[in-house]
Amino acid sequence: MYVLRFLILFWAVITGIAVTITIGIKLSGERLGNKTRISIGFIVFLFLFLMATYILEYKDIERGGHYWKSQGYYNRYRMPLEYPYELSMNDIIDYGKIKTWPGSSKEPSWKVFDIRKIYKQGNLVLGKSEDRMGKESFWFIFDCGTDREEIFQSEEEYSKKLKSLGFTKVPELVTLEEFWNSFWSNPKNWKGKKIPNPI
Repeated sequence: MYVLRFLILFWAVITGIAVTITIGIKLSGERLGNKTRISIGFIVFLFLFLMATYILEYKDIERGGHYWKSQGYYNRYRMPLEYPYELSMNDIIDYGKIKTWPGSSKEPSWKVFDIRKIYKQGNLVLGKSEDRMGKESFWFIFDCGTDREEIFQSEEEYSKKLKSLGFTKVPELVTLEEFWNSFWSNPKNWKGKKIPNPI
């Protein structure tokens, strides 16, 4: 991800400089002033950068096998949970949300926000959310198979629900970064998997 972003940025900068120099030399046979060159270069760079970002985003939401393979684009990280849901994060892998994958035919929806810690078993996604100030938190259980989410204001309520679901002990939650690294480091989690027929 970081390498790809760097290459896009490098390509945009070099192309912007090259175009600016060319315009400066050839436009009416006159050389443009430095400020004009910088302005043109910035506009060209911005255009190329936005186009590259758009292309990456478009490729990410194509159907095919991207649901299982895509790690996101530019400043957005994502990982599949169970089709058609994904865990999505912006900028850095610290806060996440569960949402429908844009490439599915399912109505766009956002399920759980501000996720800090998580655990997954089959279709069930368990976790803890907390606001950015760290003052409020809650536990949740989301079922990717039934599209059902349950929110618990106390760990005791959360634990009781897990027991009723057959858990003999409360699973240990991990940070999103640990969850991310664990998933993508094992090709069995995603390699060769395909999405089902559109739902």
